[in-house]
Amino acid sequence: MSNFVRRFSPMGAAALVCALGAASADSAQAATKVGWLWASQPTDTSPYAADPSYSYNSASGAITISRLGMGYYKVNFAGLGVNALASNVQVSAYGTNGYCASAGWGSKGAGNSALMWVTCFDPNGNLADSKFTLLYQSYTSPIGNGERGRALVYDGAPSSSFTPTSYTYNSTGGTNSIVHNGNGNYTIVMPGLVGNGGHVQVTALVDYGSPSTPGARCKVYGWSTDLAGTTAAIQCFNKAGAYSDEQFSFAYTLGESLAGNGTATKLDAYEWANNPVATKRYDPDKTYEFNSFRTGRLTSIMGSTGVYTTTIPNSPGFSTSNVLVTAFGDDNAYCNTGFWGNTVVDVQCYAQGGSPALSVFDMNFQASQ
Repeated sequence: MSNFVRRFSPMGAAALVCALGAASADSAQAATKVGWLWASQPTDTSPYAADPSYSYNSASGAITISRLGMGYYKVNFAGLGVNALASNVQVSAYGTNGYCASAGWGSKGAGNSALMWVTCFDPNGNLADSKFTLLYQSYTSPIGNGERGRALVYDGAPSSSFTPTSYTYNSTGGTNSIVHNGNGNYTIVMPGLVGNGGHVQVTALVDYGSPSTPGARCKVYGWSTDLAGTTAAIQCFNKAGAYSDEQFSFAYTLGESLAGNGTATKLDAYEWANNPVATKRYDPDKTYEFNSFRTGRLTSIMGSTGVYTTTIPNSPGFSTSNVLVTAFGDDNAYCNTGFWGNTVVDVQCYAQGGSPALSVFDMNFQASQ
């Protein structure tokens, strides 16, 4: 494996898994690196700086986005670098009925920049320019104290069950594994991560322009915990919406922020919005909800088919923020980030082909002071 996570050939799917949980360990995270952004200028052919209100770099370096071609972008977090064996990228399309995927990440060049590539598609899986949100994080050593924590996994044998030996991390000291249950169907096994609730994000990982894996996307359709740890179920699809073995990155957190970089990124709110037909404001399932702003329960409502609004009450304070969304369920619907502000997040969900659709979803709101 090189120092870049990329998919170079159509030899099946691989997976990168990041699982995050409630450790006692803001200070116990070793060399944690975190970056996020909102890419707001999808057709701009000149590199541009990310909006500081919607971007963050734990190394305090510049953040730039470059359009390399139709629907293809490079993100540069100056000085952030990459812990190659324990890193993760999550991407959500913004304000479109298309969708986006990761196209790899790595570290090189002057200043040890962290580089990420993103590929976006129209509703039919064809390359298309799009706004998007992105979250990157990496870690260097496990907590190793048996508490709930974080994990990363990557390997290259996605069409069979396997235990990754590279790009793998588990802050409890456990060994992560991936079970291939059938075409496009996976179970992520994360030993040591114990506790009810939690939150999942997942992003497909594709090659730019690869004819073998165009328009891939992935979603979560369940997770559970027992005394041994946590398992999560993932499904992936091709551009036609059929089940397909694909690479993906996966993030899980329990009772703390999705991006763990100590107090700087501890501000977070997440939900499993489990009532997709509610036209009156409701409280999502409390077991799968978190609000480190401590301003009260999140609420959600469907404004129209496939358009949802979540409210984080009482105007929480922060200087920069980021939103990620993952669809939940056993169909091929998908969900994107829409508008967000200090207290309101809009989510947009679609059926195969781009028509608005009802969907359960996971939403994560990450912030920093």
